[in-house]
Parts: sequence; C-alpha cells; structure tokens
Amino acid sequence: MNAMCARRFLYGVGLALALGPTGGCPRGGVRTAGAVTSALVTRTTPPCEGEAHCEVVGRSEAGVDREGVPLFVVETARGRYSNETQQRTTNPDESACELREFWLERASRWEMTLTLCNDGYGVSGVGEDSIAIRDNLLVHSQMGGSAWRWSTSYEIQLFPRMVRSATEDGYWALGPNTETRAFDFTTFTGRVTWFSPACDTPDSELESYGFDMIPEGLGRSAVILPVVTLDAIDPSTTRMGDCATRVDATPARSFLVAGTEADGSDASFEVLVTSAREVVVVLHDDAFVAGSDRLDVHFGAVTPGYDEHCLEPDQTFETVAFDGDTGAVVSGDASRLSARAGRAPGGRFIRFALPFEQYGGGLTIAYSDADAPGAVERTFATSDFHAADPWSLGTVNITTMANTRCEVASGRLVRHHVDDPVRPLFEP
Repeated sequence: MNAMCARRFLYGVGLALALGPTGGCPRGGVRTAGAVTSALVTRTTPPCEGEAHCEVVGRSEAGVDREGVPLFVVETARGRYSNETQQRTTNPDESACELREFWLERASRWEMTLTLCNDGYGVSGVGEDSIAIRDNLLVHSQMGGSAWRWSTSYEIQLFPRMVRSATEDGYWALGPNTETRAFDFTTFTGRVTWFSPACDTPDSELESYGFDMIPEGLGRSAVILPVVTLDAIDPSTTRMGDCATRVDATPARSFLVAGTEADGSDASFEVLVTSAREVVVVLHDDAFVAGSDRLDVHFGAVTPGYDEHCLEPDQTFETVAFDGDTGAVVSGDASRLSARAGRAPGGRFIRFALPFEQYGGGLTIAYSDADAPGAVERTFATSDFHAADPWSLGTVNITTMANTRCEVASGRLVRHHVDDPVRPLFEP
C-alpha cells in the first residue's frame, strides 16, 4: 500500500466528490462530474433556462440563512456523460453516468453547490448517492469502492458556503479491516478509529470478526491532525488562534496515557501542521516545572491504518523527549527532527520536521504535566498510545484542507474559509 493511498482523507475542497480516480487506493476510484458541469456556475437566471439537454427535476425548501433570506435547492439533470471524454453522449454502449447538479437559490441568484455523476464509484459498481436538505444545509452521503469499500457524509452549509462536518468509513470486503473518521470544521477537531488484525492472528479468531465493524477493545484511535495552508510564521511571536489542534487532558481532546483528567486550564498543547512534515507544538501550563514537565515526540516510518492487510509485530519507532519548560533535549536524537525550541506567547514552542517522505509515517505527541518537581500528575497524547505497540501511533492528515487558510491578524492566527464565487465549491 503506498503511503499516499494509505492516508487519503477526503476533507475540505478535497472531498470525495472532488477527486478523480484514486487508482489502487483502498477507497476505490471516486469520480465526479466537476469538469462537465455547465460553464455558468453563478447565475441570475434559473438553471436550465434557455439550455438544451437540461431539466429541473426538483426544488426543495432549505430554510433561511442567518439574515432570514429564504433558501431553496434546485436539482437539475443533464443526461448521460461519457466517463472517458466527460462530454454528453447518446451512445447506449458507451460507459457513462447521469450528470446531476444541485444549485442554491437565494434572492433570485443561483450558485452551484454540488455536482454528481455516479459511474459506480469503483470497480464493484456499488456506488450510491443520497441527498438530504435541511435548514441551510445540504447533507451528501456517498458510497462506493471495490474490495476496499468506503462511505462518506458531508454536512454542507448552503450560505455562506462551507463544509461543517465530514465523516468517512471504510472496510475491506475480504477481511475484518475497518476504519471510521469524523471531523468537525466548526471546532476544528476530529478523530479516527481503525482496526487491522495482527499477522499472526489464528484463522479461527479472524473468522469471529465481523465486517465493517471494529471488534470491541481492539480498535486503535488518534486525534486527527489536519494540515493547514498558511504563510511562514514565527511561533515566538504568533499565537496559534483557531488554526491549531488543541489537546488537553479531557476525553474529547486527547487520550489519557497515565494519571488523572484535567481541563485545559491546568495544561494543554496546540499542534499546528503546516505541511506533511512541518509541525509546531505550543505548550501551555499553569506552572512549568523544569526537569519534570516533558514533551515526547514519538515517530516512525510505519503509517498506521486499517489499509495494512495485517500488522507486522517487528515495527519500531523513535522518541525524542524535550523539557517542557526549557525545550532542552532530554533524550533521543533531536537532529532527526531538526528541532528548535523557545518561548511563545503564553507558553513554550517546539518546532520540528518529520524525517519521512512527503507522505506517510506515524506521529504521536504526548505531554507529561508535573505540578511539582518529580511529581507527574498526568500524561496525555494525540493517540491511544502504548509504548510497546508501534501501531498505536497516530498520523498527520496528509490531505491539505485547501478550503481553509490561516492568516496572521494582530499577532494571532485566524482561520478563514476560502470559497471562489466563480467556480463550484467542489471540483477536480
């Protein structure tokens, strides 16, 4: 399994409906009709008006926006489009799909929101789409795949347009491997849970596992660390704002490795991932204790995930430990991370680069919080980490959230939703 396939999480503008075929990736060839939609995607005349081969097949009420303006979703059908040429075809023997478009109607203007063209969404030809319209929301669910089956669901706010939440499930039809992912764009938090059997699992035990479900107590979980788009920043002068993943010793935001739970006012850290390799961690603590507070960066070449057919037991990982207060290296080879540390607004920062190829690799970040010298109260991490299990590492989400951009404003990173009003929100 190549690493790009292994961690293809389809969020933001890189949604399932926006990607072309994924080749040998487990989730199969996901296809859209973005390249064959009508050229006019923001219009002041109703869809299909004055156009041949276009029919309005539905118009649904979608509540009102924040300003109280009534919203509607108009669905159009444009007939069969060739899977090869992406042009309209009347040849019954040509491989083709039915092009559907969904337009937001607001104040006598229409904007493209979603395009679909179901060609089976994978070799198995089991692809399905379902659309639900709610108050200022369009919920799109899709499924497809081959031996590796997948399903996705996106909650799309109609006006102003943005993806509010996304989920993705996947499983292997020939074994018990399965995974579920969820991300909330409003809080910028998400989690993944997955299962793949150990390679030495007896056949009798394998047969006891069900399909498309994670055996109780055997799943591995991690916080999703999304990659964001931004210009170069200086963490010694810039607060992370709402662009970083915030981790503290509460069940909703981390995994407690040892000790007791505590909210973020006691200790927390922020993780900002600016590429598939570049990571900034900013520590916050009500009382830094030099020599006792510690940040551990666990990393390995293996990419944990359900798309490993089975888990080999001989994998390894490395750990570099930093003093939480001073940033000094406590143990491990820091040159492997090209790390540097310093003071940050309201805390301390450690910046490093993972020593992997652009895609792939495992990463877990853990913080041990001591309120007095030698007295560690708790350790919390970005995955359900176990030192004896290299597969318990998390990963960096390698798909950049291209519809999210972070910019510095008044010394603080601010997250913006990026939407080009001239083109569809989703396109290849």
